[in-house]
Amino acid sequence: MAKIKAQEVIQSAFDMVASAASKRKPSVEVEVPSVDDLEAKFRQIYLTNTAKTAPEIEIVGKTTQKPKQGQISASQSEVACIPCAIGHFSTCSGLVSDEAVRFARRHGIHHDEVIDRLCACDAQLNAMERRDLAVEKIANLEPWQKELAIYAQNQSADIRHKLNNISTAEDLEAVSLQINEVHRHIAREWHQHKRGKPMEDKGYLPTLEEAQAEAARLAQKKVEKLWKSQEKK
Repeated sequence: MAKIKAQEVIQSAFDMVASAASKRKPSVEVEVPSVDDLEAKFRQIYLTNTAKTAPEIEIVGKTTQKPKQGQISASQSEVACIPCAIGHFSTCSGLVSDEAVRFARRHGIHHDEVIDRLCACDAQLNAMERRDLAVEKIANLEPWQKELAIYAQNQSADIRHKLNNISTAEDLEAVSLQINEVHRHIAREWHQHKRGKPMEDKGYLPTLEEAQAEAARLAQKKVEKLWKSQEKK
């Protein structure tokens, strides 16, 4: 369509030039441009203007776009999910402590209901280690969270090995107690830190960022307390 319009414009311009030339003879001979010359000139102007106004075309399937300044890649933004780990241990606690142990006491360690629940717990821990506590995700955590995630990961691996080697009701009860203890420890540490556990109780030397955050938190509490006391007056 654009080419047809261009040809029409060129032809119209050529006809005007030819008509003017036939009506009066110029005092100085002027070379009349040919249709090809006009078409070439028009094409040059058209392409120049098009290049200036043409939108950028996104090519599907290519990932050439670079992240903007201040943005981080997807792999850097993925972090381990400690609350998810707490949920997995909670599920295992219910499967083993509340159900498997009860069935083992009534029907023996080899009962299908016992085995089914041990397998379900193993699947929970496997999913947690592979997805929620993956090594590359733990690396992006804050120091205290990283320490907690590594603890949960190590305990999970130990529990899985013990689940596969249970041969007596006593073995099952021992694993059950370990699951409950790990779940309790992780849940307490997570919620205590999230609720502002005092820094001296954290058990490790804080980073500069953590120290600054703690100082800002204490300063904010002091300002709020002062403001409320002034408001009462």
